[in-house]
Amino acid sequence: MGPSLIDKFKDGNREAFEEIFNSFFSALCNFANTFVNDVHQSEDFVQEIFISLWDHRRNFDDLLSLKSFLYKSVRNKCLNFIKHQNIVNKHQGGHLKDLENDAVFFDHMIEEETHRLLYDAINELPPSCRKILLLSISGLTNPEIAEDLNISINTVKTQKAIAYKQLRLKLKELFVIAAVSIGLSI
Repeated sequence: MGPSLIDKFKDGNREAFEEIFNSFFSALCNFANTFVNDVHQSEDFVQEIFISLWDHRRNFDDLLSLKSFLYKSVRNKCLNFIKHQNIVNKHQGGHLKDLENDAVFFDHMIEEETHRLLYDAINELPPSCRKILLLSISGLTNPEIAEDLNISINTVKTQKAIAYKQLRLKLKELFVIAAVSIGLSI
């Protein structure tokens, strides 16, 4: 068995860094944007954090500590930004309280991480299932999807059933782990 992604990353492997970057960049930008409400500023923060991550890559022994670093770094960048902006604009004061509140921080972190994992799982679906599921998520009805793709309604229903079944299998373990980690009884 070869070295893990984290081991490769710690050794300075740029492909491992790129894989980590691609896995987390969008979710971290969305996370930051929930607090600063500025897409470009959020992207700048996340890019700066990834530079810092690279500089400190030898400090991470597992993916959990790396994720924790990323989310806490985004939180701190946003907190500092909002504190600065709060002097200029009192409207952001509510977000400052949200960031300082650990429960709100973890709620937002879990929401973004769940969103990222869900879309990662959707992207692993067979192309036809993925396309139909994404159209359904965007609000189209089965007849509208069938018409758009020039397929039967039964095909749409079948493909959606396959997609949901595969997603349940892929995400089941994730939700069990999440429930155990936050102390829920299943």
